[in-house]
Amino acid sequence: MKVTHQARILSRLALSAIILFILIFAYSCQKDNHSPHFTVVSSYEQVKTLPLLSVQILLTLAEPQAPGMDSVLNQCKYDVNIYKLVYRTTFRGKGIEASGLVCVPRAGGSFPLLSFQNGTNAKKASAPSENLDDQQFSLMQAMASAGFIVVIPDYIGFGASASLMHPYYHRESN
Repeated sequence: MKVTHQARILSRLALSAIILFILIFAYSCQKDNHSPHFTVVSSYEQVKTLPLLSVQILLTLAEPQAPGMDSVLNQCKYDVNIYKLVYRTTFRGKGIEASGLVCVPRAGGSFPLLSFQNGTNAKKASAPSENLDDQQFSLMQAMASAGFIVVIPDYIGFGASASLMHPYYHRESN
C-alpha cells in the first residue's frame, strides 16, 4: 500500500495533536497550585486500523443489541487509526506509567473528544489496551469514524500499570 506524502503529514499532525491533548488534559486535572507536574508520553504505537467498511459492518452487526446504531452509522465517514499510549502520571504521590487507547479519524481537521470510561473489570487481560477486539471497546473505537478523537484509558492496575493493585472506587485515582 503506497502512503502519500499528504497522508504521512496528516498522520504526524494527528499524533502531535494526541500527545498535546494528553499533556494539556493531565495538567488541567491537577488540584494543587504547587510546581506543575506534566504528564509525559512514554511511548505510543499504532496497534490497529479500522477501515470505514469494517466500521460499517461492526455497527450493522451491533444494531440488534444496540438499537439506534443506524443513526451513528449514518455519521461514519472516516477510517480510524488506533494507538496504544503509555504515559507517566502520579498515583498516591508516586510517578507511575499508565496506558490506554487513542482512536483518531484518518482525516485532517479538528475533532471533539469522546472519553470512554469502561465498566468494572476484574481481568488484567480485559483492559482496553490489552483486549482491542472486545465488542464494547470496538464499538467505541468505531466512534472515531464519526469524527471524534476517542480515548479509552486503562484503569490503574491494568495495562502498563498491571503490577499495581487496582484501587476500585478510590475517588482520587478514578
